[in-house]
Amino acid sequence: MPLQKTPQNPKKKRIPKCPICEKPLPYDLNDPNPPPYFPFCSERCRLVDLHKWLAEEYYLSSPMRAPDNRPAKPSSE
Repeated sequence: MPLQKTPQNPKKKRIPKCPICEKPLPYDLNDPNPPPYFPFCSERCRLVDLHKWLAEEYYLSSPMRAPDNRPAKPSSE
């Protein structure tokens, strides 16, 4: 009698979560027209994130540099 193989790690569909409240996102990521508050679950979470940036709770750890370790030049646009 041949042995049957069972899938060890079947691929599970990953459901992305809101970066603020960690709720599953209520919309399809393949939709070509995501809501205006993407990647958050709601307008409220988008505003919470904006407030954290404005209150300097988030910050960049070091200045950005060009690949050859010279300071990056600001774009002239």
